[in-house]
Amino acid sequence: GVTGARLLQLVVEKVTTDAYTSVSTRLVVAGDLEMALQSEPGCQDAVVLCDGSHAFFSAPASAPKYCPRAVVVADEESCSPYGSAGQLGAYMDRHGVPVLAGFDSRALARELDNGATMAILVPPNPPRPLCGSLPGDVERPTSQPTPPELSIRVAETTLLDVVPEKVLVLGSLASTEEDASFYDGDVALCLQALRALSIRTVLISPHTSFIQCATDRSLADTIYCLPVNCKSINQVLALEHAEAIVGYCGGPGLQQWLFSVADELAAPILGGLDKVTKGFDGPLGATSWLRDHGFPSLPSVLVRKAEEASTAKLEFPILVRSTTDRTVSKVLECFDDLEKSISTLFAKPGVSFTLETHLLDWRVMNVVVGRDRKGTTCVLGSGEQVDPTQLGDAFCVFPLQTLGKADQDVLFTCARNIIASLPNFVGYVTARFAVSPSRQAFQYYVVDVLPFSSPASLHLSSALGVSLSYTTAQLLASNSELPDTNANSGTIAVTLSLLPGATGGGANSRPVSAALVPSWSPSCARLPLSPCTALAGVNFAEVTQKTLRASGVSCLDFFSDAVSGSSLSPTTTRLRALFRTFGQQDTMEALRSKARAEGVDLFFAMHIHRIASFTSRAMTAANGELAKSVLLEAKRLGFSDAEIAVLHQSTEAIVRKQRQDTYQIYPGMRCSSGCAGGVWFSSYHVHSSQTLPSGEYALFLGQGIGASRNQHDHNLIAALRTFTRLAPQKSMVMHCGTYGVLPVARAADVAIMDETTPETALEYYRATVPAGIVPYFGGAQAFSTGLALREAGAPVLGSPSGVLDTVSNRFKFARLLDSLKISQCAWRICRSRDQVEGACGTLGLPLSLRPAGHSEANKEYHVYSVEEAYQRFRECGEEAILTALHATGLEVTVHAVVKLGKVEKTIIVEHVQNCVRASEATLVFPTQRLSSAAEKTVIDHAVRLAEELEISGVCGLKFVVADEEVMLAECFLRGTQTLPFVSFVSQTPFVDAAMCAMLERDVTFSESRRNFVKAISLSKVAVRCPVFAYTKTVGDPIPGRRISAAGEVVCFGKTAEIAYLKALAALGYQRPRKGILLSLGSFRDKSEVLPLARLLVTRGFALYGSPGTADYMQENGVKIKVLDWQDGNDGRKGIVDHIRSRVIELCIVTPSKMNPVRAESVVSAGNRIRREAVNQRVPLITNAGVAQLCLSAILSENGADEVVDNLVDSLPCGRTAILPGLVDVHVHLREPGGEYKETWETGTAAALAGGLTTVLAMPNTKPSIVDQESYDVVTACASRGARCDYGIYVGGNDVNALTLLQLTNADSRFGGIAALKMYLNDTFSTLKLPDMASWVHHFQHWPKDLPMVCHAEGQTMAAVLLLAKLYDRPVHIAHVSLKTEVDIIRMAKSQGIRVTCEVCPHHLFFTQEDFSDRVGEYGTLGKMEVRPRLATAEDKEALWANLDVIDIIATDHAPHTYEEKNRTDPPPPPGFPGLETVVPLMLTAINDGRLSLEDLVEKMHTNPCRIFGLPPQPDTYVEVDMDERWTFPEAMPESKCRWTPFEFMPVHGRIRRVVLRGELLFVDGKVLAKPGTGKNVRYLSGAPVSRRDTTPPPVASLTTTAAKTTVGSRVAAPLAKAGVSEATRSTVSLLEKPSVLEKSAAKTLGLTQLTTVRQLNRDVLSHLFNVASELRTMIRRMGSLDLLRGKVLASIFYEPSTRTSCSFTAAMQRLGGSVIAVNESSSSAKKGESLADTVRTMECYTDIIVLRHPRPGSAQEAADAVRIPLVNAGDGTGEHPTQALLDSYTIREELGTLNGLTITMVGDLKHGRTVHSLVQLLSLYSVKLNYVAPSSLAMPRPIVEALEERGTPQKEYEDLLSVIPETDVLYVTRIQRERFACEADYEKVRNSFLITPQTLTHAKESMVVMHPLPRVNEIAESVDADPRAAYFRQMECGMYARMALLAVLLGKA
Repeated sequence: GVTGARLLQLVVEKVTTDAYTSVSTRLVVAGDLEMALQSEPGCQDAVVLCDGSHAFFSAPASAPKYCPRAVVVADEESCSPYGSAGQLGAYMDRHGVPVLAGFDSRALARELDNGATMAILVPPNPPRPLCGSLPGDVERPTSQPTPPELSIRVAETTLLDVVPEKVLVLGSLASTEEDASFYDGDVALCLQALRALSIRTVLISPHTSFIQCATDRSLADTIYCLPVNCKSINQVLALEHAEAIVGYCGGPGLQQWLFSVADELAAPILGGLDKVTKGFDGPLGATSWLRDHGFPSLPSVLVRKAEEASTAKLEFPILVRSTTDRTVSKVLECFDDLEKSISTLFAKPGVSFTLETHLLDWRVMNVVVGRDRKGTTCVLGSGEQVDPTQLGDAFCVFPLQTLGKADQDVLFTCARNIIASLPNFVGYVTARFAVSPSRQAFQYYVVDVLPFSSPASLHLSSALGVSLSYTTAQLLASNSELPDTNANSGTIAVTLSLLPGATGGGANSRPVSAALVPSWSPSCARLPLSPCTALAGVNFAEVTQKTLRASGVSCLDFFSDAVSGSSLSPTTTRLRALFRTFGQQDTMEALRSKARAEGVDLFFAMHIHRIASFTSRAMTAANGELAKSVLLEAKRLGFSDAEIAVLHQSTEAIVRKQRQDTYQIYPGMRCSSGCAGGVWFSSYHVHSSQTLPSGEYALFLGQGIGASRNQHDHNLIAALRTFTRLAPQKSMVMHCGTYGVLPVARAADVAIMDETTPETALEYYRATVPAGIVPYFGGAQAFSTGLALREAGAPVLGSPSGVLDTVSNRFKFARLLDSLKISQCAWRICRSRDQVEGACGTLGLPLSLRPAGHSEANKEYHVYSVEEAYQRFRECGEEAILTALHATGLEVTVHAVVKLGKVEKTIIVEHVQNCVRASEATLVFPTQRLSSAAEKTVIDHAVRLAEELEISGVCGLKFVVADEEVMLAECFLRGTQTLPFVSFVSQTPFVDAAMCAMLERDVTFSESRRNFVKAISLSKVAVRCPVFAYTKTVGDPIPGRRISAAGEVVCFGKTAEIAYLKALAALGYQRPRKGILLSLGSFRDKSEVLPLARLLVTRGFALYGSPGTADYMQENGVKIKVLDWQDGNDGRKGIVDHIRSRVIELCIVTPSKMNPVRAESVVSAGNRIRREAVNQRVPLITNAGVAQLCLSAILSENGADEVVDNLVDSLPCGRTAILPGLVDVHVHLREPGGEYKETWETGTAAALAGGLTTVLAMPNTKPSIVDQESYDVVTACASRGARCDYGIYVGGNDVNALTLLQLTNADSRFGGIAALKMYLNDTFSTLKLPDMASWVHHFQHWPKDLPMVCHAEGQTMAAVLLLAKLYDRPVHIAHVSLKTEVDIIRMAKSQGIRVTCEVCPHHLFFTQEDFSDRVGEYGTLGKMEVRPRLATAEDKEALWANLDVIDIIATDHAPHTYEEKNRTDPPPPPGFPGLETVVPLMLTAINDGRLSLEDLVEKMHTNPCRIFGLPPQPDTYVEVDMDERWTFPEAMPESKCRWTPFEFMPVHGRIRRVVLRGELLFVDGKVLAKPGTGKNVRYLSGAPVSRRDTTPPPVASLTTTAAKTTVGSRVAAPLAKAGVSEATRSTVSLLEKPSVLEKSAAKTLGLTQLTTVRQLNRDVLSHLFNVASELRTMIRRMGSLDLLRGKVLASIFYEPSTRTSCSFTAAMQRLGGSVIAVNESSSSAKKGESLADTVRTMECYTDIIVLRHPRPGSAQEAADAVRIPLVNAGDGTGEHPTQALLDSYTIREELGTLNGLTITMVGDLKHGRTVHSLVQLLSLYSVKLNYVAPSSLAMPRPIVEALEERGTPQKEYEDLLSVIPETDVLYVTRIQRERFACEADYEKVRNSFLITPQTLTHAKESMVVMHPLPRVNEIAESVDADPRAAYFRQMECGMYARMALLAVLLGKA
């Protein structure tokens, strides 16, 4: 507590004195009580003292190793009140150790101050009992020791007994802004649970974040992108025949809507949600229900009129809550607030509100309880709001912190009784309680009851790793049971690992806390605009700090900013006020008083005070040494290294280095449950770190700061699943977003719930050393963190590291685009207000403005004025990129998957509106307005750019097309927020493909839905609309200016207009039928909308306009009514009144083009209209482009009245195929005569279940079909019972050839006969033709227009083929089974014989050998008897190998009963049933690679229709699922025979639906067709009446073809280590690209020597820099080149040198050349040889000379003496041109440019030749130079004057701190002792300017520190750890710059 630190200090002083050793009873201070009792021997028989604020105790499973005499918990108010102390008491009581709690730490401290060695004090009042209260009790005497046993109400158990087989799952309502896509994670987990239970699921959700539903089998079977409304739901129920609706996981908005429409839905709602509405549908909602059932509820009043609100008798503050929308609530602090709010509250007619007493200082607790199908109830978890004043999403902590166990039991029992009182309810509810702040008198109220998903339950799931949604799905859809918790244990097993007392970590375990902080926007009025952030930790202070940072807030901002007073508004202002208020209190009484005034429990106030106290102490001692104890305390309080650096005026890198290297302070890793590998977090309170599961990992970085886009979550999930499937390594993911953490965790092997910051990521990298980092799918923050890890040496998977640098630096990227001749939008980088103003003038307004760094790449603003641009620039920090917007251009975004620079796939989406961020734009796919030429250019640019960058992974490119000019605006090498939409609508798994590319695997794109029905078009248009949280904001609700999208919806249609209308319906907007308001700001907006306005008038719409718009429309002949902005004095109603009265049904109100964002206090007319439309929930459009699309959609004929179309509105999950109606030409249906085996009704039902729409029935019935009479009998049976289309064979016998001829002549449709069947071999009927003469009769008389099918085997078949040849007529051979038969047919076809044939599935899958040893299983072998008999394995393989010869696959469906097949006497009849198994068997063969879908269509549709002359079936198709794996049951469900030979066989592929002539006849295992639905195919429209083409297709050869190659999977290669994949790329491939190394530019540039910087100009420098960059890339990949092979360099150095000499040597050797080194001591200069003679001598041996000499001018003298190139490496105090060259190159590499920089030179500027050369070189660019040096070492005047003549700004300073804040480059030089004649003069100036970590605290984060080296003490070594220290990178750049110089001078570049 406040005095806790002082108390512990005093105790420590006492125990360290000599007198202490004589005390018989020892006193032990335990900072960590659990640790002390298990590992500290000093605790034995001692009195152990712990401060209450540290009393987080979770009882270990084992007894204390060292048992104390007593435990004293000091300071009652700062205990975790008895949540942990109560556990401590119970634990110690079991071991006979008394626990004394509630002592005054100040009194104890006084006793210790007075000399007491040990003091045990009796508190003034008895310790507070650890107990709670009974439901309804207001006061309980404090003397009551424990509460009586509380009874648990028994829940009703009259619930559904039948578990559904298929359910319809509803996603969240996009029209409810609080729910928009936030609950998608819950829905995903629900779907996973249902799939685990083998329950089929259909999802209705318009949210694009469900991309994995369409690409992964783990979620829904089908997803419909439709509005969640009654119309859509009932139509989908009719299409899918789902048995029930699951709606619990879509958020409170969905559930509240379900309450109101439950009776209108065509299926019941699982879980009794529709029953709950019966109790909650009263005017007071849950409040009245609670009262009726005897639960204590808050006083409340229902008001329907303004006067009722004024007279309500309630105490303030009052909570106002809407009765129709639970998310609408507001706190009123006084009567004046109520009167002011009345007009707003009752502005909408018919509204009503409840007024409730708002208990300001009461604690708010949430308890989540569940109930199973048997009525058992159980507490699933609990949480507590830190700040009870907040509404909606709040600052929460999990689990309960301020209640003792007995009090918790009271709340838990009450919550369980609440759910038990709900009739027929299964699932979970959140009970919200208000608990009295009094510690002595426990009192509580039930504030609210929320069934199923609520913010509290969602936060609890995320924070504690408990999937309530998953658990509830299991309870709803199965007989899963909750544990019997009648003992009031309060928690189920799945949550135990995260609650105190059950952390599962052994003796050193600590309890886990989890905090949640909402992400607020500055303009937020009531609720957060984005999802919250939740993190886990050990104590409240630590986890709160981590969570605040993850939400983009630092507590240092709270304490440093001046915050006046406090506000009850739940924004960051409130948090700031609380932190600052509690931090300012210096006594316990003051803190207690302030906490009570603010309504915050003292427990939380104490922790906040501890953070504040440390902050103030650290700031006071900022310049002191950072001691280990201070650093450790800071880390345990949750401060980051960066925050500690701010407090101690240092840098983050230096603090981290000191923490790790000096003090060895590292966080410990802890694990909780939640997924397979656990949910991990780090904490500095952990004494012994747990070990991560063994194995090699890849670290995936998830959402970081903001955590606002669950689109990134779904990108991440897809990437994780693909990686798990392909890579041998395990996956580890870091994530801190609230709403997606559980789905993400389930997709990974190990999940980390922690900050996605470089500090935390580096700790996990250090602990695990992963094989690769994947930062591309977690958003901008994750990408930035990945780059930080790469800079720390971690291998980053995917694109080369240099590519990331190039793309992230706008200057480098612009140069690359210029070299590729790719146009780009005009842009500027600004670092000051002047530059911002200049950019606005140059580029024009409006502009796009965003920060220049990686982490803020997604924070883009559109600015409309100079002042607004500067305001946004200040928010961005040091640098911002301003880009010109093209209001008239078309914006498109290209998403590409690239592997090693090769583009594998591109998708282009179109932006409906211009100048809007992609995340807030309305998108259309495919593009509607992009010309083919522009599309070609866009793709060409993407291909060339990807090839140049050698990208591997996903790439996003945004282009602007204006007047056919294509300009690149943005490039992202990571997954963007629009990627799920692109993948979703294009059915292209982009993320999966990108992971394949990164892992260097084959990238394949298979169509998720293949269509083989030409008459059915799958083409459709998708429209994505953003969801804006208008009601959460204040000010002008213009998207992109003040607010960001809260979500998005996507819908499909046959046109973009229809799709857009559906999307509007998904947003909750009704299609306007009459009144439309037009208020168009700019002239361009008016002119674009004008043609549509004319059409609206002709269609009968009433148009209303603001004065300016109406004038324009009337001038152009449009009938429109003018409305004033406000009501007139003459009684005329204005725009606002028309909106409120619903005369206006759609508002199109666009701002003026140049209208800047005004302050919130400035309300324009347009602002007022837009805000009124939002308040009245009237559809609002603020963009002209969207307005055009909307009005076009309204004018469309069909619009939203279209019925749901399965092929348009749904997307399959996994691979599906749309097949034409399949035909089985060989079926025995047994009726008449064998109805006990099969009937037309059951047989055709089996056909539909097997995916068949037509069957041709054989004639061997009883009687056989041999004449008109028998044919009529069978026809009657068929027309009465057939459920699918059919044909009927007639059978030939030895006497009916002429009879059958007469039968076929009955009408033009051949009398309805399908074909003739001739049985030429033994058969079990009366139809066998005894001799060849009877065959000939039929060959002579049967019409050639009708097929002739022969049952002919072996020699009989050969005879039939001869007859076919002789009579020149087609013949079809049934059920070929032998190799010899298929060989004969092949030869016959090759000879021109018109023969076709079929094969049966059992001959393709079974052989005789398969059943030789299965006698026991089948009873008798007779069950497997079939004709033709099963053949050998050789025959079976021959059939597969000769599928090109086989025309048809038919079943020969011959049903016999199970009893018949298993009898022995008489012998069983031969034959197999096969209608329901044939297509799944063929799909399995397709998945095994033995067949293709094209083969299946050919052999079961195309060929049967051709050979048998079957007519087309319009609007008919069969949808099959190619991915589902299942097993045939013992008996198929539809066939009457009730057995199958394929029992228990696993298959891969399933029939999903069968549609015949537009009617759904079968769906997901249910036959819907009624008997009599089927028609005789001969009488269908389009049935042929003339000769059919039965000519068989040509056959390749007579030789048996080889079997088709089975598709095999590639062996997964290990994850590439850093650099491995790059290094393996060949040199040839690198040099094949256009390169600056192709030809010499030395002569062109006029550079043959380099002795002075005056020889360098900007063209020369640009070329040298480009060469250096290319050489840098090549050397990093290959190590060395042969560019200068055979060349020799003379290295002549007359002065000592390390860097320059070695740099030139390394440069020459890496280019393949050699070096001859010469120095003064070894040269002939000692003998008196002149410099000229020396260099002329070396000219004879070498190709180039590098010279260093102490005499100024010597380099030029030597150069004049030789003809080969010579380079000046320094000539005394003269020049050092190559140092200036490398310095300039380093600046360009570090900052991207040499223009617009402020460069400060520090040190010896008089003697420093490096700065002399550098400033002359820099004067070629637009730079500002600052000189900081002692007056005696100032820059020489001649140099200053020369630069003045060039116009270079220069200033001289003697104080570094005054100039460093504006510096971009700090160039430090050493004070050169060797240049001083007097040592005393040197000593005077040697320490003039020292660069320390404290110095850099005043500098920009992007500043670069450079030094030519060597250094002495001018830069402290501790600065080396700072990432801004570039001097060693400077040395590396020097080698590449010198390599470039050598190559150019030697003519190789």
